Amino acid sequence: MKGVLCIGGTHPPVDQAVKIMSGADIIAAADSGFDFIWKNELRFDYVIGDMDSTRHPEIIDTLPEGMVIALPDDKDETDTEAGLLFLKKLGAEQIIIVGGGGGRLDHLLGIVTLFNREIRPDEWYTDYDTIISIDKKRIFRNMKGKTVSFFPAGADVCRLRSSGLKWKLDALQWRQGDAGISNIVTSRTMTVEPVSGRAICIFSQT
Repeated sequence: MKGVLCIGGTHPPVDQAVKIMSGADIIAAADSGFDFIWKNELRFDYVIGDMDSTRHPEIIDTLPEGMVIALPDDKDETDTEAGLLFLKKLGAEQIIIVGGGGGRLDHLLGIVTLFNREIRPDEWYTDYDTIISIDKKRIFRNMKGKTVSFFPAGADVCRLRSSGLKWKLDALQWRQGDAGISNIVTSRTMTVEPVSGRAICIFSQT
């Protein structure tokens, strides 16, 4: 089951967001992520959050009760984290975050740390960057010439197997604090597969 969580911040272009969200079984908007969905008349199933950032609380107030998951202002998790856990509880096996670019650095880092957790996003798309969880074999197509970076995720030592990169990842062992910045894709197809642990791959949309 595919779940999409649309959050606040900056988003991919609408046509790209539509492609990312296509085929989703569940689409939830976290707080001001609702503004992007409402403005662009996109489908959604739920709105979750404390609603302190949305510009349209009066519209959310008119939604059917079952569509709104209202959270208290004082809570331990962010609206993004709560939305992630909510989608997982509903049975989403693949979770994609849309939005969250720009804005405060602590918010950006807060989303990045979600990739270190057991319940985590599989993909994250902002207006500029794509972040993919490398917790299984991933095949990236039409990537030749792109710059890609890798960071270990989770607590285990990370070892990867790769093809299609200028600098192969196979001999590296990464722990938290390590990074592989600005590698270059040298073929139309790049393959990255975890041997142990896991990682995230980051590259720009353009």
